[in-house]
Amino acid sequence: HVVLELVEEAALRCPVSGPLVQHASDVPGERDVAEQVALEELLALVEDDDGARARLVASICAEPTMRLAGDWRTGAESLAHLANEAPDVLLVDIGLPDMSGLEVVRATAARHPSCDILVVTVFGDEQTVLAALEAGARGYLLKGAASHDIAEDIRELRHGGSPLSPVIAILCAIALWQ
Repeated sequence: HVVLELVEEAALRCPVSGPLVQHASDVPGERDVAEQVALEELLALVEDDDGARARLVASICAEPTMRLAGDWRTGAESLAHLANEAPDVLLVDIGLPDMSGLEVVRATAARHPSCDILVVTVFGDEQTVLAALEAGARGYLLKGAASHDIAEDIRELRHGGSPLSPVIAILCAIALWQ
């Protein structure tokens, strides 16, 4: 119940903003509102664990330049919403209740190549990591490591970097050497 309360509290502070907005010109209203939206990074999250979701949402909502544009618990839900539009950054867990997050990564990367995909998961085995990167993920963080500051990792991703948990970076280096 405590985790559920944390999720609800985070949602009140940072509600999902509705339909994904791609450009400032898509936002009706005053010019200053449009300019503010243009400065924001639109993020979406595919995560079924309430505790992990609460931590990620809290970190995103604490950043004035980031806005949560979508929050889904299942792969099917996310794919339905991402069919025609995508956020700037999509955070994806691999272990979803209805399908592998790899399917979400693959489909989103194919349909929306400009969407930066960051995997945030507990799965750190070589096969899963390499499959996610090959499917189109630009970064891969283990949940324990991601708790430091996911917002910093998102900024790195948006500036052309590939955030990797240290153990994942070592795993990738070893895979390249083989």
